[in-house]
Amino acid sequence: MNTSHEQGHEDILEAILVGDLSPTAPRAKTLLDSCELCRRQLAELQALESLLQQAGAEERATLAEAAECKNAPGLDSVESVLHSMAGQPTAIPQLVPAPEQGARRPSPWRLLVGLAAAAALVLMLNTLLGPGPEEPPLWLGSGNLELIAPLGPQASSQAIEAFAWNGPLPPGGWFEIRVLNGETVVLERRLSTSPWTLTPNEQQELPASFTWEVRTLDASGSPSASATGRADFPPH
Repeated sequence: MNTSHEQGHEDILEAILVGDLSPTAPRAKTLLDSCELCRRQLAELQALESLLQQAGAEERATLAEAAECKNAPGLDSVESVLHSMAGQPTAIPQLVPAPEQGARRPSPWRLLVGLAAAAALVLMLNTLLGPGPEEPPLWLGSGNLELIAPLGPQASSQAIEAFAWNGPLPPGGWFEIRVLNGETVVLERRLSTSPWTLTPNEQQELPASFTWEVRTLDASGSPSASATGRADFPPH
């Protein structure tokens, strides 16, 4: 394989990688069908490109975190290294040498090696900065949510005509009401107001002993408060 032929292969691979040429285009398909080395290189380059995209996402998250954590441990060390690198550009390894006039362009391999070096710097920043502060766990309390009925012993399932409660509802949110027999959900309903009036069929589905809970959910579906009660009646 001569040099010009290899250069032609690299040009097509580079066009595929940057999105200028579809892998299903006739010119690309002809090359990939006939050259096993090109197929293998393209697969490896695409895998490396995916890793670099992931590193880019981590870099953005790291920079956002660094902006909020100006006094994070290790930040002074990172700043001194970056300032040193900025003042001494010749100290950075020349992984991708600038092409001389008339010289051939760097291959996709060299371009991605340069990007990989940037990804390594991102990983170094993540290591020095360390993880950000953990979000405190969300513990649901009853808040202003109060169960009214049914609670405690009941005469029969027919005596339980509705589930009633009091409590504020977040804007755009709703109440989620569940009746449970042990860990099994027997009945479930979402409403914007209290009470939940049962149908005769729903009354028949009530077990002789059950717990029921009400949760308030905001517009995004996240719970903000909950309350749980218990009721029972003689079995049929």
